Amino acid sequence: MMKEDVKKKWLEALRSGEYKQVRGGLCNIENGVKVGHCCLGVLCECLANDGVVTSDASVNRIGSYTYTGLPMAGALTHSLLAHLNLDVKEESNLIRMNDKGKSFVEIADYIEKNV
Repeated sequence: MMKEDVKKKWLEALRSGEYKQVRGGLCNIENGVKVGHCCLGVLCECLANDGVVTSDASVNRIGSYTYTGLPMAGALTHSLLAHLNLDVKEESNLIRMNDKGKSFVEIADYIEKNV
């Protein structure tokens, strides 16, 4: 089971309407401004607010924002997954849901019941 305090913040953020949903990366930026997040990018924003990761990394060549300590634009590190008590299989499932067009609300409902 995922850490409940993190899960609660993540669910609230996904349902808040504050984040525009994008596919293919944690967070996309244009002209230095964050313009959208995938469901895991929203989780990273929650973690950045708590100081677990930092979100001040530079923009990579494809315009996808990266978080300090995360080596790929669209996935979390194994150590961060372990810290969150979230497994790779579940992470992959959430990436698929996001990139195949499930809304943040639908993803939040899934997380609430299954993660």
